[in-house]
Amino acid sequence: ERCCDLISRMTIAEKVAILSTTSGFKTYEIVDGEVCPTQYLRDLYSKFPGCGLDSTFRADWFSGRNWKTGLTPDLLIKAYNAIQRFAVEETRLGIPLGLSGGQMLGETTLPSGLGCASTWDLDEIREGTAMRIRERRTFSKCFGDGHPTCDLALDPHWSRVEQTFGEDPFLSAEINYVRCKTASSMGGGMHIAHMCGHGCGENGRMNRPVHMGLNEMYNLHMPPFVAAIRGGCDNIMTCYNLVDGIPGILRGDLVNGFVRGKLGFTGVFVGDAGAIGGLVWQGFANDLGEAAALCLKNGNDMCCWEAETYRKGLELAFKRGLLTEKDLEPSLRRVLRGKFRAGLFEHPYIEDETGPARVFACHAHRQTALEMARRGMTLLKNEDGVLPFDSAKVRRLAVIGPNADKATNQIGDYTAPVRPGFVVTSRMGFEDLGRKMGFAVEFARGCGVRSLDRSGFAEALSAARRADAVVLCLGGSSVPDMSLAQNEAGTALANEARENLELDKDSGEGYDRARLRLGGVQLELLKEVVALGKPTVTVLIMGRAMVLNEVDALSKAMLLAWYPGMEGGRAIAETVFGLVNPAGRLPVSFPKDEGTLPCY
Repeated sequence: ERCCDLISRMTIAEKVAILSTTSGFKTYEIVDGEVCPTQYLRDLYSKFPGCGLDSTFRADWFSGRNWKTGLTPDLLIKAYNAIQRFAVEETRLGIPLGLSGGQMLGETTLPSGLGCASTWDLDEIREGTAMRIRERRTFSKCFGDGHPTCDLALDPHWSRVEQTFGEDPFLSAEINYVRCKTASSMGGGMHIAHMCGHGCGENGRMNRPVHMGLNEMYNLHMPPFVAAIRGGCDNIMTCYNLVDGIPGILRGDLVNGFVRGKLGFTGVFVGDAGAIGGLVWQGFANDLGEAAALCLKNGNDMCCWEAETYRKGLELAFKRGLLTEKDLEPSLRRVLRGKFRAGLFEHPYIEDETGPARVFACHAHRQTALEMARRGMTLLKNEDGVLPFDSAKVRRLAVIGPNADKATNQIGDYTAPVRPGFVVTSRMGFEDLGRKMGFAVEFARGCGVRSLDRSGFAEALSAARRADAVVLCLGGSSVPDMSLAQNEAGTALANEARENLELDKDSGEGYDRARLRLGGVQLELLKEVVALGKPTVTVLIMGRAMVLNEVDALSKAMLLAWYPGMEGGRAIAETVFGLVNPAGRLPVSFPKDEGTLPCY
């Protein structure tokens, strides 16, 4: 009743605004320790009163927000209240915003999706989810967690493998059910993506067409989504990909027919950023009017980050009679219902301004991150009993490699900038353990992840010669970097990536790979270190399954950590010295060669 009453009093501009979002990180500025709305927000709301603001609290390479320009934990609630106050008090109807999180400065960083899945431990997944919800509810009334976890990792060429829970529909479904059930039981919500088949585009490339029949769609790709819906997820994002020739945002048979009709889902469907306008350049709509009408009729409720595009499209659709204002009402009710349920209209503001600074990365939450990293450690090989190292025999340890002491290479994609010391790297973990167990640690980088520069080899080999044992940390990196260009579909421009060899990034959204081997001169470093004859363990910190034939042939001991999160270095050190049993299991298959793909 409240939804219908409010809708009856809304103008067409207000209705469109409720169904739209744009980038929220442009809407605030920090002046003398206070957070104030920007002119951008004032101009935006003159056209879109009450427009949704997505990723308002985001800090990363894309937003340009960092520890100098972004929302530190002590500013999060000030930002929430300032922007919420503007929406409530400076718009005609005062409809509050559902501001939520995404890459906040100082938040606890868990292992990436594959790292979590490697635990095969639903209790740990439940605790990790509860921890994230506890942090986010400190600064938002619509607290929730978003992660593209329902996608399956069926091709390691694909850039976003690291964010998934692996290749198996049953395992992914179990984990997604627990995550969504935990969030809903705490009064929060889970936003899941990307329906459907986003992880198996042609040639393993992001956003390329997905070729599958109904049997594969419903029995392989849909179970994680079905489980998430049964667990109580709030929002579902559709994929960019063509699924059997039709864009995910136009699969009304899945959205309206199966998910809403058969499963009874009452939440909101969101088109991924740019997906509505993308229908025009993809050739599925002649213009924005057709695109907006097609999306709405196929069950899409909201647009992501393209408010102006959606407004133009809906105006054209109304003018031509492709849509009526009444056609907007089901979507409006679904969006507004969530705000009423959250109590935003009665209590839009947050009074306690100390929550985030007190809760983010607190001791208990860091322990959760540590325990998840410990349980995800996966022993790939241990020939001749190389592991665990004996601290009575190892008095001097060499910790070498591009991933041994670079915090950003350890926490994966979609993470905020970190301050020095915030993430426990492998070097830090071994140094801390060495102080307790009585061995010394010498570090040398050796080389980069993708660089061809061998100038660091001499220092690394010198450290290895002086040591009783060696830990060699190799793998990949999802460290964000604005200097690598992407096209309109979000895919890295390959020539640019090849030229910038001194940048580590080789994984994360948009960074699909044709060749699945260790990058740069990492293999050469491994060969030269192993040739010294010292007890050596190869620790792999990375975001996708790779061809490890050469690494396997050279290594007597191999430990896989994936991206182990902020406490990962401590978990790696404890595992190497036998304080933790590496009981993790693989949630994805490793190919013998790129030509053997797919293998799952």
